[in-house]
Amino acid sequence: MDTSRHPAGSDRTAWCAPLEHFGGRALADRVPWPIDTDEFRLIAQIERRDRPTVWTYRHLGSELDLHLDQHGHAYRLTAVTERGRGRFIEIDPRRAVFEAGLHLVVVPIFADGISTIDSWVYTDEDEEDDELDELDELDEGEEPEPTPRRHLVLVPSP
Repeated sequence: MDTSRHPAGSDRTAWCAPLEHFGGRALADRVPWPIDTDEFRLIAQIERRDRPTVWTYRHLGSELDLHLDQHGHAYRLTAVTERGRGRFIEIDPRRAVFEAGLHLVVVPIFADGISTIDSWVYTDEDEEDDELDELDELDEGEEPEPTPRRHLVLVPSP
């Protein structure tokens, strides 16, 4: 695996193409956080034998990395072994956006029926939403009962 740094003064169009392809994939997957190439810097280009080259970008706001091949497919870098090698595993655009921390620093853009972050992120958590609605409906003088969770317990305030 050959790792090379982004050379100063090189053609920006060439090194930001994977980000642009990824932005299209993320948009097609309805990810509400836009990919702006001006918010990334190229950290490394990793040449892999018999596999696609992976470009590593760092987001200027989150300071976390995004690993992409030239077609915009995203990857996670697994732990480095004793021999000094890590491994890239392909992940979906949503997972890549979260692992790069974009949801923490980029303002989402909603379209096509997505009205809130909750409707995009927590689609399988309807049960917890119902419990929160019940807490909102309690009278001011009424204390909620502790709700057992897997590893947490909701404790009423004193």
